[in-house]
Amino acid sequence: MLAVFDSGEAAGQLWYAMPYVAGESLADRLERAGPLPAAEAVRIVAEAAQGLAEAHAQGIVHRDIKPANLLLGPDGSTLVADFGIARALAGATTATGAPLTETGFSPGTPAS
Repeated sequence: MLAVFDSGEAAGQLWYAMPYVAGESLADRLERAGPLPAAEAVRIVAEAAQGLAEAHAQGIVHRDIKPANLLLGPDGSTLVADFGIARALAGATTATGAPLTETGFSPGTPAS
């Protein structure tokens, strides 16, 4: 899981600061080199699951896991990034007062 150094609000916009990760996202890696060897895919999934388990232990659900949000460090490690939706949904409700996690609501990146 990628650390968050600081967060806040400026001019009505929420922001958070994270460390720079030299490397690429899993999406970029797949586009550049094609399908992963099975052992590498299993390692990446296991490391991402470990990061998500840590987030869940802290009461945070990511809600937008996709290859673009998995960063591959230069040492080969996998980091889970972009917890922006998870933070934005904490205690948020719809216009009717229902939680944003209700049935029929799909947070995350829209399919293109």
